[in-house]
Amino acid sequence: MLAENINLLLVIGVIGMVLGYPNEEAIVDCVVDSGVDRNDLKNLNWDQLETFPEKTKCFMKCIIEKEHIFDHEGNVNMENVEKNVEELGIEASQRDEFKSCVQKTKHVKTCEDTIPILQCFVQFSPKAKN
Repeated sequence: MLAENINLLLVIGVIGMVLGYPNEEAIVDCVVDSGVDRNDLKNLNWDQLETFPEKTKCFMKCIIEKEHIFDHEGNVNMENVEKNVEELGIEASQRDEFKSCVQKTKHVKTCEDTIPILQCFVQFSPKAKN
């Protein structure tokens, strides 16, 4: 049980490094909404996001939505993306490329649709590589 709780905290920590740190209420809401459990969050390979279990993708979608990276219609909110750029530690020389990557993400409607935007965060945020 302790190991599972530690693993969950590590996953939430990684999510925080990749996406910015969501508040505790958002995390709890997204766990409930997505139905994700500790087993879904074990051994995630951030280089192979497309292999994440469906519940995990839905958890990520929920977190991104609560951080207002995209709106309820699934459109990317570049203003909020830009607010997160500095927090994510993205080098100034790579910020335009990062924003371009995110802008290529079209409507985020399904849990699977979050993969391209997550790939941008993982690719450009040095915090995601630690």
